[in-house]
Amino acid sequence: MEDMTMRSKEPDGISIGLFAMLANPQKPPRITLMLQLFNTLTKSKEEFKSKEEGKVSVYTCGPTVYGRPHIGNYSSFLMADLLCRWLEVRGYKVSHAKNITDVGHLTADDIADAGGEDKVEKEARKNKSGEITKDDVLAIARKYEAEFLEDEKALNMREPEFRPRATETIEEMVNMIGDLVENGFAYETNDGVYFSVERFSDYGKLSGNTLTNLDKRQEGVRVELSEHKKHSADFALWKKKVGENANHVLCWDSPWGEGFPGWHIECS
Repeated sequence: MEDMTMRSKEPDGISIGLFAMLANPQKPPRITLMLQLFNTLTKSKEEFKSKEEGKVSVYTCGPTVYGRPHIGNYSSFLMADLLCRWLEVRGYKVSHAKNITDVGHLTADDIADAGGEDKVEKEARKNKSGEITKDDVLAIARKYEAEFLEDEKALNMREPEFRPRATETIEEMVNMIGDLVENGFAYETNDGVYFSVERFSDYGKLSGNTLTNLDKRQEGVRVELSEHKKHSADFALWKKKVGENANHVLCWDSPWGEGFPGWHIECS
């Protein structure tokens, strides 16, 4: 959320409104509340208007449950909570979904196609010598999920209407990936299924990471292109249980073989 402002009929908004209120407290100026949000598509602040009168749907990212969140994490969660509360006070019926990432968030997450070890599985291995099981991994996820919910309650955050876990929405993700493959926006390789950034003409329109900008940043820089990928910016929607992921514990069947979802598809 970029900001929330109060707007009066006077051109200078809240400043004039407050001075007028101090000058004549018996007759305060008429003030209308307005919510402005930064629109990532237009790159500008715009007055919020709901698509459906009286109703607002909100999705916000929840925690990756491999450890207890810190105060910096909660600043984001609190801002989302504040936004939902403001909308409710203004009379909107808010449908809020906040996910739980309990699979697929890999340790090397600073690149487009993340790699490395699953963060939840890595935490499970710290707590057990020898081979870990699916139950061991899920026990870690549930432990830190419970701690997160305790912290939310302590911070007096409102309860979202939906709190989907990644591990419990695998079928929906597989169906979505299948649609992308069928429509030519994704392709299968030896190690997974990748989203093709070149097939989506508006890729990067929200983030600014268009293919043109990405290519400029890579000029003069040696970029290792995976033998499986068509473009260096293509990212995994589904990781197969092969190669470096052969020992991944949390895996499910799919049309492309046993594996697990990529981090980027989970919030969809």
